[in-house]
Amino acid sequence: MEFNQKQIEILEIVEKLISEKGINATSVREIAKEAGINVAMISYYFGSKEKMIESLFQYKIGRMYQYLSKLKDDYKFKTKERLSAFLRIYLETILNNTNFYRIMTREFSLKTVADPIYVKITELKMQNLKMIDLILEDGYNKKEFSNKVSGEFILAMVIGSSSYFIMNQNMYMEHWKCKNQKEYVSIILKKHLPNVINSIDSILHFNDEK
Repeated sequence: MEFNQKQIEILEIVEKLISEKGINATSVREIAKEAGINVAMISYYFGSKEKMIESLFQYKIGRMYQYLSKLKDDYKFKTKERLSAFLRIYLETILNNTNFYRIMTREFSLKTVADPIYVKITELKMQNLKMIDLILEDGYNKKEFSNKVSGEFILAMVIGSSSYFIMNQNMYMEHWKCKNQKEYVSIILKKHLPNVINSIDSILHFNDEK
């Protein structure tokens, strides 16, 4: 689903408010006030609060899916390079969208979102899992690595790392003397993502000669 600029602006406000207060505690009137529009415009752009929340998840997870899907069939690169690029985009997307990640972990894990939203999120998340499984299977079949590892395990490593840095963001931003979020994410990607990739290399036993 394509969103126009005004819808995206509203969704970014929705993301901010819900990350702070939760879905049930955030009213349409509050969203409209923050966006500088009347309540009727929310109905015009989205139809209802439930549809607006669903649009937020479609927008955020859908964008990640678009980025990642380009890598799945990019066979001009070795599996290791495709997997590394996949994990970098995955981690970078989470770290650049911490508000949305907090919503996901709180609301989705408790299944407090409306059922159609829950189904859509599950569908999109399974698509991402399927993509990484296809990359892993391709590398295994080409004998580029010798150990068979599930996509769930690989994602758990990446999501676990991102969760740690999100939960401890204030501490590390002060410790690393980061001026802003962009600088914080940059340090993680440059200094710590390679360690995650190297750990996965060891687990999969990559054969660089293939």
